[in-house]
Amino acid sequence: MSKKSILGTALTGTATALIVLGMSGPAQAADTQIYSHDTSGNVLGTIRHYDDGDRFGVTDLYPDGHGVRGYLLNAGQTLVLNSVYNGNGDEGAQTSFTYDIKSGTNYVMMICIVDGSSDNTGQRCGSKTITE
Repeated sequence: MSKKSILGTALTGTATALIVLGMSGPAQAADTQIYSHDTSGNVLGTIRHYDDGDRFGVTDLYPDGHGVRGYLLNAGQTLVLNSVYNGNGDEGAQTSFTYDIKSGTNYVMMICIVDGSSDNTGQRCGSKTITE
């Protein structure tokens, strides 16, 4: 097999893997949403960035006795820039916070299951890198 064929096969395999895994570069900040799931695939909560006003809405979607916490972190995930708890279950009431997303800077949005408003440990987290 020629080097050109091997490279083409490798690139095709990599592209397929990225599509299957849902991995991509940073999402543009415009109205991005991510989810937290349990092991059965139920959607437990969501965090959504609303670009207009740089608001982050967090919704607890599953009445399981746990709440969710939405986070905004720096790109290295070493600093929590803001977060909010929501333990409303499936009532659909959203809690939110605002944070001025700077152009050209990467941030990480994260949503995790937590056991009450004082729990910051988080489990079954979903996350996505965003930029504006």
